[in-house]
Amino acid sequence: MPRLFIAIPLSTGLRSSLAETAQELAPLSPNTSWVGTERIHITMRFLGEVSETAILKIEGAMDSAVRGHPPFLFEVCGLGAFPSPRRPRVLWAGIKTGKEEMSALHRSLSTELEGVGFPQEERPFSAHITLGRVRRPRTNNQLADRLKEEAETALGGESVERLVLFKSTLLPQGAVYDELYSANLKG
Repeated sequence: MPRLFIAIPLSTGLRSSLAETAQELAPLSPNTSWVGTERIHITMRFLGEVSETAILKIEGAMDSAVRGHPPFLFEVCGLGAFPSPRRPRVLWAGIKTGKEEMSALHRSLSTELEGVGFPQEERPFSAHITLGRVRRPRTNNQLADRLKEEAETALGGESVERLVLFKSTLLPQGAVYDELYSANLKG
């Protein structure tokens, strides 16, 4: 069964800029698995392993979810960490402008997916772009200080035009993402 997720794809330029930012953080967090430039995106919903027969239902849910949502601009601003900057597990870049539109799109997507058998997520949606995952979390004051310094740094932005259903294939050298379906936002 394919492993699937729905995401907002990012332009090559924005992905490259975010990868450069991650490279600058790398010396402060050596035990981190950094997201490769080509894999940087905004996850809207992780679906996990899904049967081939469910893919058409997911595509229909995506088409329904984008209706009434026109394309919108977003701005990437600031760096942070989950659960906290002092003891991070996930390092991320934040979304400033466009966060409300992204959350509304996520709500529509979640509602439509629930209608085709994917229960609502328990965690609230937090618009962000994952840059890296810390393999062995520990207190890291140097990294926390750097994240605080970069809390308001503008890192770029662009327009959200579509949602994409991706298949993720896990390989020893990292995951490979293949685009399976695209749903264009429609006002």
